[in-house]
Amino acid sequence: MEHIEELQARILAAMERISSGVTTLEAAGASSAGGNADLERALDEERTANAQLEERLKVLRGRLDEAELAAENASGGGADPAAMEALEAEVQLLRNEVGNTAERDALRLEVDRLKGALEGAQNEAASSKEHCETMETENTRLKSELEAAMLAAEVDVDALNAEIAKLTSDLDAERQAATQAAEAAADAAQQQAAQHATELTAAQAAAQDAIQAAANTQPAISEVDFAALEAENTRLKSELQLAQQPVDDSAELIKLDQELGNLRAANDQLVSSNAALRAANAEGVGDPALINASLQAEIEGLRAAKETDRAEMSMVISRLEPLLATAQNLPQGEDE
Repeated sequence: MEHIEELQARILAAMERISSGVTTLEAAGASSAGGNADLERALDEERTANAQLEERLKVLRGRLDEAELAAENASGGGADPAAMEALEAEVQLLRNEVGNTAERDALRLEVDRLKGALEGAQNEAASSKEHCETMETENTRLKSELEAAMLAAEVDVDALNAEIAKLTSDLDAERQAATQAAEAAADAAQQQAAQHATELTAAQAAAQDAIQAAANTQPAISEVDFAALEAENTRLKSELQLAQQPVDDSAELIKLDQELGNLRAANDQLVSSNAALRAANAEGVGDPALINASLQAEIEGLRAAKETDRAEMSMVISRLEPLLATAQNLPQGEDE
């Protein structure tokens, strides 16, 4: 029982460790997934903004090339000076806009920062993955220990079942032997009582005949001799009554046999209940501690029934001993 309780404690501890590890892995996976998703989304937004900025830069450069070309055409063809100044101002404005890299540099710095954060998140995710693999290895080891513990528990249950079967077989054999011994003793006592009753009746008749014969042959017999004969007659009557008592003992033996039958029925019901409980445990809906307690209770019940049978056998023997003693104390002249 102590070994089973130790195995049960190890199983519960392993299940708690597995549950804790799974919870940690789920939390770490959810946190890593959430952080990576935010960083990916921010990086996509920065990439889109950078692409838009590059496209705008291309457009401005195209417009600058067109303005410079128009300025060259205007200066070669003798255009209006005011138009030339306007074109030169526009060209200068475009050059300033194209040459203004502050916003672009800021965007690049932001992109670099996001890349660094993404790398950090990837490193953290790699570390979490390594931790997850370690936890999976630990879970595999714990599962192996759990399976070994369950196998050991099943072996212990088989040993208990074997012990129960042995005790049941021994109990049935002792019950059968006790019943046969009690029946044989009762039959022998009844036969001996019947024989003693016949002998006592014959002795009483012989005594009466002797008294009558003595009265006929010796009319002057003394009162002392007559009193002795009467005392002997009284003693023979009392022994006859004692010899007739096994009839009542037979009734008590019948009642005792009925009680034994009730005990057997209760024990069979207990065995059936334990069998159903073991079947439920085999299907995965039982509690090992409950099964062990039930098996222990069944063993104790069998032992108690065994002790009850022994006590009942002792009671039967104690009831038969006075009869046997009475039979052995008969006068030597009355044995035949």
